[in-house]
Amino acid sequence: MLEKTHDKRQRILTEAYKLLAELKDAEKVTIREIAKRAEVGVGLVNYHFASKDAMLMEAIGSALAAVAIQWQASAEDLTVDPRTSLKNMLDQLMTMGAEHFHLIQLAAKFELTEGDVHTPSFILPFIRRITGLEDQEAKLVAFSIISNLQSATLRAPQFKAYTGLDLENANDRTLYLERLLHSHLSI
Repeated sequence: MLEKTHDKRQRILTEAYKLLAELKDAEKVTIREIAKRAEVGVGLVNYHFASKDAMLMEAIGSALAAVAIQWQASAEDLTVDPRTSLKNMLDQLMTMGAEHFHLIQLAAKFELTEGDVHTPSFILPFIRRITGLEDQEAKLVAFSIISNLQSATLRAPQFKAYTGLDLENANDRTLYLERLLHSHLSI
């Protein structure tokens, strides 16, 4: 039976993410190596993705989205404190980011400069439950929090020099996240 196109596309994304995490440098990642690892032809990779950068950003985004989606269910669960869930989700994403710092910097740069604004939507249900804000106001808060996280990640050395907080350090990440959420949500 022939493998579905979606499955091949997903395998390409999975192998692209693995290779990028392994090499730690997008410039060293090649379409040919991704195709080899995914056991598909180079033409199929090019068919599915407009560019190598677009493919890598989607691969990183898919990995982050998988984590965020797991947490989103708790945003709708009225028995779970949305403040705690939001903190835990962002902490897990930031920890994942620290483990693959170079990948997160690439993703943040891409979304801030070229990509669609979709990351704030992952925290929007939490913002709505915590604040009770209407749609546009809640979106502004979510956008502000995520943009702040992305900017700090993208300019991590400058952020550390300015604030003294090292985003690769677990204690500093926790402190930053607590202060960021407090400044936006008073939590």
